[in-house]
Amino acid sequence: MKGIHHRDPRTKVVRDSTNVVGGQARTEQLKKTTEVGTEGVKALKGLDAATEIGPVVTPTTNRAAQVIELLKQNGLEGDVQTFLGRLRHGLGDVGAMRNGMVEAFGASGDFLWVNSLAEMMEPSRVALMKTQTEAIGAFGKDLARAESLDELKAVAAKFEDTWLPAQSRNELLLKMRNKDRGAAVAHYEATAARWPAYAQDDIGHEYYLVALNKTAEAAVKKANDANKALTRGTGGTKEQVEELTRQAAAHLGKSILEGKRHIAGHLGVDAKHPERLRLTPELVAKAPELSDERIAALGKAFKVSMDVFKLGDQHQLSSPELSSLKALIEQEAGIKPAGKGPANVDYAREALKASTRYYESAYAQDFGYYPAMPAIYNNIELGNVDRARELAKMAILSCQMAGGVESTDFWVLVSQLELALITGNDALAHQLAPKVLSMAKEGWEVDTTASWMKRLVEIRKEKGEDTTVIAFMADKLGTRANDLYADSSARDALVAKHANDPAIRDKALETLKKDQAEKGAAWCAATLAELARIAPPVPTPPAEIAEGRALAEAVRSKSISTRAITTSHSAGGRLRLVGNTRWGGQIPDIAMTRATRTLGMALLKEWGVTPKTSREDFHRILQTEVNRIFRLQTETGARPLEDLAGPEHKVLDAYDQLRFVMMMSKSLGDDATELMALAQLGTGDCRPTNYTGLYLSTLFQRDAEAHYLREAFQALPGGDGDKNPGDLKKVDENLAQARESMRWEPRVGTAKLMAPIKMKEPYVFDLDANGKPQRSEKVEFVENHTFLFWLQTDENGAATDLRARDMFYHDLYPLKDQHLDINALGDAKGIPGGTMGLTLSDGSQPNFQILFAGHSGSLVQSDPDKAAVSAGSFFAGREVATVTLAGLGAGELNEQRRKVAEEFLTLRSQILEQYGGPEHR
Repeated sequence: MKGIHHRDPRTKVVRDSTNVVGGQARTEQLKKTTEVGTEGVKALKGLDAATEIGPVVTPTTNRAAQVIELLKQNGLEGDVQTFLGRLRHGLGDVGAMRNGMVEAFGASGDFLWVNSLAEMMEPSRVALMKTQTEAIGAFGKDLARAESLDELKAVAAKFEDTWLPAQSRNELLLKMRNKDRGAAVAHYEATAARWPAYAQDDIGHEYYLVALNKTAEAAVKKANDANKALTRGTGGTKEQVEELTRQAAAHLGKSILEGKRHIAGHLGVDAKHPERLRLTPELVAKAPELSDERIAALGKAFKVSMDVFKLGDQHQLSSPELSSLKALIEQEAGIKPAGKGPANVDYAREALKASTRYYESAYAQDFGYYPAMPAIYNNIELGNVDRARELAKMAILSCQMAGGVESTDFWVLVSQLELALITGNDALAHQLAPKVLSMAKEGWEVDTTASWMKRLVEIRKEKGEDTTVIAFMADKLGTRANDLYADSSARDALVAKHANDPAIRDKALETLKKDQAEKGAAWCAATLAELARIAPPVPTPPAEIAEGRALAEAVRSKSISTRAITTSHSAGGRLRLVGNTRWGGQIPDIAMTRATRTLGMALLKEWGVTPKTSREDFHRILQTEVNRIFRLQTETGARPLEDLAGPEHKVLDAYDQLRFVMMMSKSLGDDATELMALAQLGTGDCRPTNYTGLYLSTLFQRDAEAHYLREAFQALPGGDGDKNPGDLKKVDENLAQARESMRWEPRVGTAKLMAPIKMKEPYVFDLDANGKPQRSEKVEFVENHTFLFWLQTDENGAATDLRARDMFYHDLYPLKDQHLDINALGDAKGIPGGTMGLTLSDGSQPNFQILFAGHSGSLVQSDPDKAAVSAGSFFAGREVATVTLAGLGAGELNEQRRKVAEEFLTLRSQILEQYGGPEHR
């Protein structure tokens, strides 16, 4: 081997934020470190690494033609881009497919069509991409400045007729929903009518359903307030109650019908009569890609309907909207004919029963924690105490599947706090209370929890049970909710006061938020001190267990898990990888969306992976498929990409760079690329391969755990009049199996690889006269490497094993399957890695050390209340067609992908034979 460079030679310029080369010096460094020795590869690299395609390819230059000609000479005369996924219009008429791409994804949809490079770089197409890139950028700046509802409406009006990706529209919708849910409803309906492709986006549609439910909930709250005032004789009228109830019923009816219509489409049933669709866990299981969030939205709509019916019964209210809502309940309850049911129907209770069934259906869809909580509360309210208790035991494991106590997601943490209080686990309540109280940012985030806690206090008091801790937390959560509501009102008032002077407004907002944060922190500290006095002390584990837990946490702190973004509830997340595409490199941030999950589950199924597949068999299958997808291994077993200085790797880098330049990622200010879009393109080294391995490993793990939870769910005691006692032994046995499975955690970490090899600089060996690396008298830093491993813990949470499962390095570093000495984690020399597959000038093979570093990126978890990511895929920061199984497995599109791979390999081979020689194979 000639030597080892990092998979991206420019990384040393950008990764260390304390040593960044800037300006012209950086440009010169890029040019020096990307020399390859062939004009064709220079052209792939070039288009000038420091510039965007706009200035490079224009009607006034012939640079595009020159580049295209050079690429043709080097084997890329045909299709160099693959079609990213199945179109919404299906695999039918080519013209309709292409139009569908542009309608749904704008200029990037046309760019990522299966075109020749010449077509993709045709000046008019480049101009269109540039225009749309500028529009997206302008929208983002305007949206960032908009604070008030009027400002948000102005942004909406300004860009009403401008094509924008669903992600951008979702950001606006979310921000508007947080200000005024009714306005968000109207905005979504108008936008979906204007842009039909946007109406197909799952995330935007979910935001819409949530806005409908929240609008109805707000109307019911006002109606209850008016009703209380009317009862006390302090104000309020029956007309107010009637009008607010009518408004709520109208929104709930729309939410139920819209939600069912969309689900009907996924299930392949008649969507023209959504009111006839009655969901059960068995039915929704037929559409595994269906998000539990969407099913749970129906559970919420029926739950709010219960309150509407209570008010309606109390005042004998009637309206067309209320009658329509009653008809939907009759459909759910099986009362026929609809609308002509018996007069003694308890609509409120039937609505609660329907809500419970939908929440349980959502939970059984994926066993994510989110729908489990209202399902538990509903069962308690219905009197199904045994079922609620067993569901709570399951929900604790569901929270662990979503990240557990180390999660940074507020909802995962608050759900665990609720479960700890429900099940009387004071130690867990102590652990979670500080995080929940400090992370809550809005009153509504803790208001519902406080209300339920107060209700549970009443139930427990009736049974004569101790309510000290739960009553304390219920009271404090209620206080925190009221404080946060007041903070929000103060911010809104300040924004309104300075509506005409944004500069003064922003400065005043910053000061107010700082004051509120300090006040909240002081209150939280006092509350936690009080909790410590009234609750029993948290038991201290034995020293050996404590040390093992600390070791496990040390591993977790230096690595990343994708557990929290593999649930169907999660909209997605992003790995911040200090991407360097804006400096001409090829390392993007990596996004993972619901499309990633849908495709990942389909791939596992296609590969024959089931929940009962052994972990060893799974890894064998996974490695084979990742090798195939990313073309890491030749038919002879060689792994040429492991030679980071070799021609194949440099061609790979250059090929990637060109794609980011074409997509104008620098101009867009975002280089995020969806994980499965990278896999679809089939190019990548340690990061894409190991993140693909991590995500698919996590899906495999979750599927195994969900299998045991599904078995437990089917053995639960009956509820709602069902006298079935269930099989509690089977429940406990399956929950024990799920816990056992959770003891293995797939993770990705970044490590410094150290060896006694003389280095000119990181990634560059100091070679002797014969081109051989030389032994060093000291251990030197060779390179940074991102790799997959599995952490094992025992029943106490103490670390017991660390097993390397690297997707990329097998030969140079034996990390394919190796047990690492976890006890050496804190050793300054690092963990012994074994013998390198490299012969030094003295004829020896050096051993290497693995020194875990803080991960070079951080996982930004997201959910429908925190992020507006699309349900589709991203390439270079632009929304592109949803990746589907057709692109990676069997299907009509796989042939096109094969052609692209052949052309890429042809270029590799030509460069190799002409400049590298056979020793590099």
